[in-house]
Amino acid sequence: MSVAFELIFKSTMLGVEIMSILECSFPNESLISNELKSADFHDSYQLLSLENDLDPLDIYLLMVSNTPQWINTLLSLRNKVVNVFGLIDVGRLGEINYAQLTNKNNLIGQKLDLFEIENFNKNEMVLILNDKHLDIKISILKKVNSSKFDVIVSTIVHFHNGFGKIYMALISPFHKIVVKRLMKNIKAVV
Repeated sequence: MSVAFELIFKSTMLGVEIMSILECSFPNESLISNELKSADFHDSYQLLSLENDLDPLDIYLLMVSNTPQWINTLLSLRNKVVNVFGLIDVGRLGEINYAQLTNKNNLIGQKLDLFEIENFNKNEMVLILNDKHLDIKISILKKVNSSKFDVIVSTIVHFHNGFGKIYMALISPFHKIVVKRLMKNIKAVV
């Protein structure tokens, strides 16, 4: 059984501790920081002082393992509404084929739930979701902080047209709430 599966089980058994996720500046050491200047939207949230040394994939799996139903209901509604405008149906968070993730040396190009893995190393994973209206990149970055670890989840969005701009204006308030809620799932393993 992998570390992520054991931690998902532990977090399910213990419940999720309520805690604060801090908004922070975009990390310069991120693989996608070079795209910050051209981004139409960006944000970063940080969880401080984790004791478990998880890799970025395990962190993401913990984030989405107990996705609240209200988040997937919002995604289902989003999928129905935007289909009319030619945006892709992104599915639901947490729908992951774990069998394809067993070889961590060959993750690039693998589909998780909504996202495809663009880059992966021991400290960072970059996820992408692209369509004709906008491109989204998400970085899950683990930073060493003394003997503990901080996790920073950052998002960059590039618009291709006016519809991408309108779409992001409508979902950005939900984005902040959803990211912070999913990051609380990580805290359950500390």
